[in-house]
Amino acid sequence: MAKKTAKNMKGVSCRTINGESYYYAHISGRKTYFGKGDQGRKSATAAKGKELAGKHEARELRGGLEVKHSKFMTFGELHKWYFAVPKIQNQKSCYLKLSRLKHLVDFFKNRPLNQFESDQQSHYRAFREKEKAAPASVDAEIGLLSAMFHAAAKDKLIPVSVMPGKFSRKEAEYIPRRTVTDDEYRKLLEKANPEFRDLLVCAYETGMRSSEIHDLKASQVRMGVKHISGETLDYIYLGIFDTKTGARRVIPISDDLKPVLKRRMQGLKPDDYVFTNSLGKRYHSKKGIAALMASTCRMAKVRYGDKTVNKSGDRDGIVFHCFRHTRVTKWIEAGFSDEVVRRASGHHSLTAYRAYVNITDALPIMNLVRVTRETGKSGTKSNVTY
Repeated sequence: MAKKTAKNMKGVSCRTINGESYYYAHISGRKTYFGKGDQGRKSATAAKGKELAGKHEARELRGGLEVKHSKFMTFGELHKWYFAVPKIQNQKSCYLKLSRLKHLVDFFKNRPLNQFESDQQSHYRAFREKEKAAPASVDAEIGLLSAMFHAAAKDKLIPVSVMPGKFSRKEAEYIPRRTVTDDEYRKLLEKANPEFRDLLVCAYETGMRSSEIHDLKASQVRMGVKHISGETLDYIYLGIFDTKTGARRVIPISDDLKPVLKRRMQGLKPDDYVFTNSLGKRYHSKKGIAALMASTCRMAKVRYGDKTVNKSGDRDGIVFHCFRHTRVTKWIEAGFSDEVVRRASGHHSLTAYRAYVNITDALPIMNLVRVTRETGKSGTKSNVTY
């Protein structure tokens, strides 16, 4: 039985399941997970306190009580610095960020950094909508704008005074994708064709992105590996060039996933792809996986899509990426630490990782522990040593 417990600091909330407390803080209008137990409470309180301190500093700066000099005065100077940072240049998504930057530059050009408040962002949204840009694309562009400002502020290259009060994205963007229920997963497996069923099992058991499953090679699947401890390990290894964030990952292979991979690995060479059709060709592109997910949801009578929000403020439907949210949440509910889960999920940013945790009443912790001990079922316990 779960219940919400109010805490002393305003903006910090707690959700308790079977005696275990999970802490959240409202940061920039977004409910963000910060961990469980006393450490989670301290982290949530510290994050909320930092946000409040930043707002106080901004008020002082605007009131003329303090003066700080900014290294950057214009948007042009800001984005030139940001894209010259080696860490940004080495990201696999850098080319995508550059395409988003083009639209921002077309509108904002060399505008002073103190002219990016929400009203100006609204003008930008209207400008892009006239160009027939999708709301999600505009949100991604505003997200890049936010990343540039926050990166400069973190490095103390701009004062808090020039930071916009908020970065206005669509409200739906602040609502995380929901987890897939056990009943929904069972229905999807029943209706999916054999090829897609294997992808569903892999996504559900590993939390891998669709692109990572699509590109998975035989050499990355390692089963029966003898560890120095004497244990035999089964895991998937993704290197820095195999993941979106460039983070190395060791992902445990569960009992439910193991037979799928064993069957698909037969006769494969190290550079052969694991998920192919009967002719040995890959046809499950990212768009292809989304199309298969949509059609399978229709057949299984499971609501597809994550654009609409219900009366409770949660997303109505699911998409393929929801399996990633589901697995991260299940690992947390099973009692694994945030550090271990992040190593398996590959979230480079702690903020992004926290958005994936969605503790609910549907799967109490004690039941998970009991099932793990009795059946050794998938995903609730891993023998992989990091």
